[in-house]
Amino acid sequence: MDLRSQTNKCMKPSVHYLEFGAASTPSSDVFGVLWQLDVSKPPAGDSDNKQWGGIAEGDLVVFPSLLTGAGEFEAVRVIGSPNEQIFPVLPLGVEYPEFPAVIVQLAESKDLSLRQLYGAPFDAILQDGSPKMKLLDVIGGDAAMIKEMWENPPIQRRRKAYGDPWLIKLGDCTWIKTIDGRALAGDEL
Repeated sequence: MDLRSQTNKCMKPSVHYLEFGAASTPSSDVFGVLWQLDVSKPPAGDSDNKQWGGIAEGDLVVFPSLLTGAGEFEAVRVIGSPNEQIFPVLPLGVEYPEFPAVIVQLAESKDLSLRQLYGAPFDAILQDGSPKMKLLDVIGGDAAMIKEMWENPPIQRRRKAYGDPWLIKLGDCTWIKTIDGRALAGDEL
């Protein structure tokens, strides 16, 4: 198991870009069930001799193949609290971030705001796409609206999952890149 796989102790969420492998390509019937990520094997794709640094609770995962044009956050998932080497992979909204309640509780337990945790990673994701955007572009309005969003963040309604969880094996996925959370500066408008 890698160094970051259990808990993101410093709570600087990283952004991992992964692509599903042929054995784990999502079908329409998995979008209503809990996704789980088995991290017992690292992903493929370390062709640049960069070492996969692991995944931790609170990290963000971007699956580019999930992009349909519905919204800037539809391909983004957040990693929940692990059960050994299995992490829940939680949706984060479609058009704008909607936080799972367990992630709000995680931030509160670390005495951090959601903005402190996710402002810079969200900006990194939005700057990585085309066109390059900022959260202000996604939310619309002005700095006051962004401040309001962070002070009263949209919380996902608890949805009842139907069916068995969908297990994604990290070893079947291809690693594209990681933006290390420790290297990210604070968020910008």
